[in-house]
Amino acid sequence: MSVNTDCYQPAEKQYKNTKACLKVVYMYRHPLGIIIKNALILRDLEILKQPAYHNLVGVNVSVTSLSEETRRILEPSTVSIKKRLETIKILSENNIPINAMLAPIIPGQISHKILGLAKAVRNNGALSFRFTIVRLNGAWSTIYRLDG
Repeated sequence: MSVNTDCYQPAEKQYKNTKACLKVVYMYRHPLGIIIKNALILRDLEILKQPAYHNLVGVNVSVTSLSEETRRILEPSTVSIKKRLETIKILSENNIPINAMLAPIIPGQISHKILGLAKAVRNNGALSFRFTIVRLNGAWSTIYRLDG
């Protein structure tokens, strides 16, 4: 449901399109993967429990860093890292399979923090994690400098 971005965008609070889609997808017992960066998914927890019971859903939670300062720079419109880890925990406690997406891993900026990030998501209930390393060549490397 979240091919290129979080399906729980701010407009979802009003329009509830994702909630309606979840009901249809479950009605037809179609497998579903969701990618999120926010906590609005918790609104649909009761709906998600049904496909989870039938092993039809998995949620991928993007976690950029354990640093709020870094999170604010890279993802200014998303919920705090604390809230994201709490979301992982709540979904996991409700038997909804969680994969954490550790991304973007920026060489020299975040790469040395992968182990701590992996431990934090595991300690909150993620069953697995994947990561994406940003390839910084040429002028791109100056765009991703977080220290100044």
